[in-house]
Amino acid sequence: TKEIIEHKDEFGWIDRMAMSSVADDYAECYMTQAGPDYLDEQEIMNVREQYPELIDSNGEIVWNDPDFMKRGVTFDVENFGEKYKLELVCDSYRDNGSLYVGAFDVTPESDNFGERWADISVNLNNPCQNDRTVFLDMNNLYNPAIIEAIYELGTVEGIVSHSGFCSYPAFTFDADVISQMRNTQEFTDANTPDDYKLVAVKVGYNFALVPKIELSGIETNATETIVDISGKQYGLLAGKTFEDSRKLDAVLDTFPEYAIKDYKVPNEISVFIMPVQMYWKDDPSEVIETNFSFEDTYGLAIDDSVTFSGYTQNELVDMIGREDNGEDFVITGVGAGHYVGTCKKEPSKNKSVSEKTCNARESSGRLDADRNVDRNDIAKDKEVK
Repeated sequence: TKEIIEHKDEFGWIDRMAMSSVADDYAECYMTQAGPDYLDEQEIMNVREQYPELIDSNGEIVWNDPDFMKRGVTFDVENFGEKYKLELVCDSYRDNGSLYVGAFDVTPESDNFGERWADISVNLNNPCQNDRTVFLDMNNLYNPAIIEAIYELGTVEGIVSHSGFCSYPAFTFDADVISQMRNTQEFTDANTPDDYKLVAVKVGYNFALVPKIELSGIETNATETIVDISGKQYGLLAGKTFEDSRKLDAVLDTFPEYAIKDYKVPNEISVFIMPVQMYWKDDPSEVIETNFSFEDTYGLAIDDSVTFSGYTQNELVDMIGREDNGEDFVITGVGAGHYVGTCKKEPSKNKSVSEKTCNARESSGRLDADRNVDRNDIAKDKEVK
């Protein structure tokens, strides 16, 4: 706990520590609600204001910390007198979901850069296969240098499966190796030049995935529509002007087209809200009726009418009438909770910190704002604006 508190301003520290841990480092621990004596709520909840460099054009948090991102698992080998650099890439077998591992060529200037070199694992539908244990495909591991490099990344289990005249030893990759191993999509993204990465562009009711370089000389605008292709989501781009749309139409003629309605990600999001009655401790004469939500509603259309509390319904019920609740309000009643549908709103309509601070004091805003704000300061702030 002491280390977590000391690193509370270092975004992603806990994640990096977990990624670098091994089984022997694990210890049973419990996550509890942070009190005001330990962590400041403004620091915890308003990541978007503290770390603007992590926010994309849609208002979503984008992780780009190089210390946290997967580095890939690579090794150098010599094959028939030629030196190669290979990267292990993981995925899942479709029929049983167990781990697949292949070696891909990442030798600089190689004519086969990015292509699969060899299958490292083989699918035997054996119960020993899981998310870390594979059977090594010895048919492809004829080079002793490759076998030696693989063996340094985990443990040979002493279990051997046979198929025909071939023997396949079971091998378990170390946890830290698996944590750094890219999957097929991550490997492709990491090794594709930015100009050749795919983007989704629309014309009319259809869209296509095209390399960015194909949009050279065409101006586009981001739309609110998101599509999902093979588990990866893309925000649709549209031509900025009629002439740009005409150019995009010509581009789409050379790529497979998809109907937007068949791949569109639903915009509606369900949020659980709970009607509550409460009063501020500094003004107990005024009872306020409002709606609390357990989920963070930042960036959602419902944000203006719901107060994000972070409390579950049972926790709110337990707080009824309690002055010693660690908050500057007292709950007097809690109604039956229910789900409501909402959607994301335009980033330009998200509230600023000062606006959310004002609204929090008026009970219609968010509890994650600074509650120690004088009402006169709020009035002055509004006059200045």
